[in-house]
Amino acid sequence: MGKDLRLLITATVTHADGRIPSGEVLRAVSRASGADKLVVRQTIKEMIAAGDLTYTSLGGTNFLESSFDRPTRFSDHIVVKPPNKQYMAEAGEVVINIAPGSAFGTGAHPTTRLMLRALDRLFHEGKSMLPSGRFSGLDIGTGSGILAIALASLGVSEVIATDVDPCAVWEARNNVKASGVEQQVEVTDGAFSELNREFSLVVANLAGPSLTELAPALDQSIATKGILMISGFRKDMTSSLTQTFDKRDLAPVSHTTLHDWACLVLKRKG
Repeated sequence: MGKDLRLLITATVTHADGRIPSGEVLRAVSRASGADKLVVRQTIKEMIAAGDLTYTSLGGTNFLESSFDRPTRFSDHIVVKPPNKQYMAEAGEVVINIAPGSAFGTGAHPTTRLMLRALDRLFHEGKSMLPSGRFSGLDIGTGSGILAIALASLGVSEVIATDVDPCAVWEARNNVKASGVEQQVEVTDGAFSELNREFSLVVANLAGPSLTELAPALDQSIATKGILMISGFRKDMTSSLTQTFDKRDLAPVSHTTLHDWACLVLKRKG
């Protein structure tokens, strides 16, 4: 029961849309497991003490979040960890080093998890959609660089990661180097539309309105039979974004959600 209870607590916290009140975790886990609330509360305390969970208090409410100061699995094959932590990767696993910083993309937000899981599925279950041989990838608004690093680690031979935030560019370059993919990933500032080239696989974890506004430029960046993967938007924007990109000959091949957030994988028609 102890291990199963910890796994259930971890899943409840990880799948929450951001921070989750500790009382809500207590009730949900107790209800799902049938365990006494005192036992669940004690297990939560032990996980906080061990560093598996982060505990904060705000406005009189106590919150729990996953701790990202240790290796954390985000999908079947992708593990994210701080550079100073050791992790013995198993065969077929991808390990991404992300240092704590101000740039978006530690894995804490549901959209980052959605994108990592979608990339994992694409490279392990949807390989028939990918071009054979060497191909290129583009990560727009790279933040910490986590998606660009994932692309390179999963096998994309050339990745360009862009961000207009100088701090994000600096952090992404450090994370790329820490993950050992600096030969494959180039991190650059400025607008991706200025690159004037096409990519086989484009990923963009941006707010919904930004994705709509950037649709023409995204369209021009995707090669024939290329793939676009987007997240950063709420579930209620899925239909409008699907219609926006359908007009540009990009059809959805998968759609996943996590709480109020969504992720779309689209492929060039024809």
